[in-house]
Amino acid sequence: MAESLAPSGDDDLLAVIRSTTPARLFLNGEAASYPTSAWLELRADHAAARDAVHSVFDPDAPRVRSFLERHNGLVVSTRVPDDHTYLLRPDLGRQLAGDDVQRLSSFFANSGPPDVLVALAGGLSATAAMTNGLELADLLLGDLGQRGWRLAPPVVVRRARVGVMNDLGDVSGAVVVILLIGERPGLAVSDSVSAYLAYRPTAGDSDARRNLISGITGRLESLDTAAQRVLSLAQQIRETGVSGWSIREASTTALSSGDAPIARTSS
Repeated sequence: MAESLAPSGDDDLLAVIRSTTPARLFLNGEAASYPTSAWLELRADHAAARDAVHSVFDPDAPRVRSFLERHNGLVVSTRVPDDHTYLLRPDLGRQLAGDDVQRLSSFFANSGPPDVLVALAGGLSATAAMTNGLELADLLLGDLGQRGWRLAPPVVVRRARVGVMNDLGDVSGAVVVILLIGERPGLAVSDSVSAYLAYRPTAGDSDARRNLISGITGRLESLDTAAQRVLSLAQQIRETGVSGWSIREASTTALSSGDAPIARTSS
């Protein structure tokens, strides 16, 4: 008889473990194969991941258009000419298109540099950006306004990679740039968002000068909790004047003693 993959013992313990992660753990079945139900779930999640990678972040979609209207947001593009090229040329997704550089430079020359600029991009999961990303951006903008920070209109960036933060920092002069971007989907989660933060990003900056809170889906923990973590880290960055490897996320009272972390933070 093949040995079961599930440990013997307390079923309540297994339920607790499974509730803290989307990973497929302790599946009941034969040692050499998945149970049928787990295999079907795996195939469905693989299809969702493929769909997410090939999904398109559309600024004209009703939810995105409503978000832009509420916050007087701006839409810009990178140097990527089309969706097919986006997957092949990450370097072009790190640079704003020339016309948009000029347009944003003129805008911020008139309005002045903000304390914080919130940007939203589809990344490798437009599905995530157009659901959890939009909701998280709404939460951040609402709270930042109440804190009295000088806010810029949010910027939606077509076909962007994380490095576009450098151009956004250069054209806006923002003290802190927060980029919400759809994460590369996995075989358990296809709607996860990352929040990247940087202090006065500029040309030539690498990931060493950025901080990251990733794995934001709103399922294991709420998007409100994620927003408070992002805001707390933004406050740290603003007060210390540094970001990246030299700063670590401080603990926040927004997380109750019973909560597991919503996401990992790295530099």
